[in-house]
Amino acid sequence: MQKQEDLTTRAGRIVSGVVLGVLGVAFGVASVVQDGGAPEDGAAVYTLPDARLDLNSADAGTLELLPGIGVTLGERIVEHRETHGAFSSVADLERVHGIGPRKVEGVREYVVVSGVD
Repeated sequence: MQKQEDLTTRAGRIVSGVVLGVLGVAFGVASVVQDGGAPEDGAAVYTLPDARLDLNSADAGTLELLPGIGVTLGERIVEHRETHGAFSSVADLERVHGIGPRKVEGVREYVVVSGVD
């Protein structure tokens, strides 16, 4: 059981690193460092305190970069937002056809919802 937990933890770190790397490219920075991270030698460093995607403004191409979302679900998220209005919480993603509680939990740490009081 310990070995499985180690692999799961390691896989989570890899996915997190890939998403942060993609966000770094999207924001045009040379290196993105999350709290406690170390930059590569000689790289310009920009710390993004909250590099999460906003569900109420991200386009389909950006949303598809989220773990488990892909092209089709990225497009469905945007279509749902345009048809039904802004998301009021991350959990509202479950209203999008093809997205259930597991998928919401898989992207929760990578997204925010703007305009919520």
